[in-house]
Amino acid sequence: MTIFVLYIRIFVSEIMFIKRYKIIAFTHKTTKIDGLKEYIVEDDLDGQFPGKKLNSLKDHLGMDELFYMNTCNRVLFFFTTEYSIDTLFLKNFFSFLNPAFQPDLLDLHVSKAIVFEGQAAISHFFGVAASLDSLVVGEREILGQIKAAYSKSKRLGLCQDAIRIAVEQAIVFAKRTYTKTRIGEKPVSVVSLAHKELLSLAPHTSLKIVLLGAGQTNNLMATMLHESGFRNLKIYNRTVDKATEIAKRLDLEYGSWEDFDALNNDFDVLIACVGVNNAFLDNDWATKQVKLDKKRKYIFIDLAVPSNFTKDWQSQYNIKYIDVDALKTLAEKNMVFRKNELLKAQVLLFEFLEEFNLLLKERALELALTQVPEKVRAVRKRAEENVFKGEIEELDESAQVLVKKMMDYFEKKYIAIPIKLVKKSILKIDTKKF
Repeated sequence: MTIFVLYIRIFVSEIMFIKRYKIIAFTHKTTKIDGLKEYIVEDDLDGQFPGKKLNSLKDHLGMDELFYMNTCNRVLFFFTTEYSIDTLFLKNFFSFLNPAFQPDLLDLHVSKAIVFEGQAAISHFFGVAASLDSLVVGEREILGQIKAAYSKSKRLGLCQDAIRIAVEQAIVFAKRTYTKTRIGEKPVSVVSLAHKELLSLAPHTSLKIVLLGAGQTNNLMATMLHESGFRNLKIYNRTVDKATEIAKRLDLEYGSWEDFDALNNDFDVLIACVGVNNAFLDNDWATKQVKLDKKRKYIFIDLAVPSNFTKDWQSQYNIKYIDVDALKTLAEKNMVFRKNELLKAQVLLFEFLEEFNLLLKERALELALTQVPEKVRAVRKRAEENVFKGEIEELDESAQVLVKKMMDYFEKKYIAIPIKLVKKSILKIDTKKF
């Protein structure tokens, strides 16, 4: 095998390798959040990751490898295949993904698919991992979701070498992005900002905190407070079962609306997020139901839209009031900051793609040269056992030892020389003289 033949084989292999990467994605950019459920692969009947359906999808569409992930605002199929993702491929994809899709509506679903191929697919996947394409730029949760999805896909035999390399490098790029830019700084979610504001106001973690409402917002707030060391937490909700779920998970006290009214003023912080049309935490509530103490300091955090509090009575008490409007203003300001950092991250991505391309070339080199050691050892064996067997047996013991040492030396060098030459001429990697 000449160096020229190796060059051609590796060059073609590397080009084909990058072209095989494909992505079909659905995000908030092309469909409503609640519409993403149409493209989710349902879990297996036992509630496990849908390995059977995904393996069938992989085989049906001629995919070599498949990585699947769905989050609250993204469904992503990252795979390798020799086929181009044209309209016919997408229609076959949708028909298999959801047989309930009407044939006359397939064009509508095709229009909602975001498709990337080759280098663009890798660029998009790295950007997703580093949250450059997230609904909330800079949120770190996506990286953990990618790791979890890859672990499941790998365990079920969906992923092999090509996806492994891409996922590992996506993680490296995400970490580099968070290290070299400030894209993850300055909270941009209302809950995160409220939590940060409370930490700045709280003199200690022993404060008595009451959460009114057990929806997603207060669920997240309770989790964040618990992680920050607050243990004196109580959660109340009209439907006690929902409060119970959160309380059991975090070991909190819980109760109903009536239990909340019976608290009187025995709390320091009240966080309200109840979905009602009219504010119900009014003057009567403050003076007659909970009987607020005018000598006591309170922190009220209103996370509801519309507001749960009326404001006409608050000046009568020592209350620090934080509402959604103020938090949203700060969130918008912080988002502008993150988007400015996004430009720096995109420059990093451009540079990182060059590194990834070199990595693919090295991998293509490894694959192209995998047979070299085996072939060299076969030549040596044939020389020792057939071609020069008689001459070697005629040598004395010390000469035979010397011949064996020489053969060992030439075997190692013969294996190493083509690898080093290819690295030097094709990959432009400096190698020491040999």
